[in-house]
Amino acid sequence: MIPLTRLDGQPFYLQLVHIVTVEELPDTTITLVGNRKLVVRESLHEVNEAIEAKLMMYGVAAASKQEEDV
Repeated sequence: MIPLTRLDGQPFYLQLVHIVTVEELPDTTITLVGNRKLVVRESLHEVNEAIEAKLMMYGVAAASKQEEDV
């Protein structure tokens, strides 16, 4: 799960498996499975970094990066 902040300042955690897309519209909007949308304070870059950091913890990002390099 990654920590995020709603526009009203309320912190929450989001499971990565629920994320379909992350966009700046201009607010950062996360579309979830089921087409539910969340708007967060974090930038697109910050959300992406949080996702990559979590994936690296599980070794998923490293394996994916190695496949791209081949």
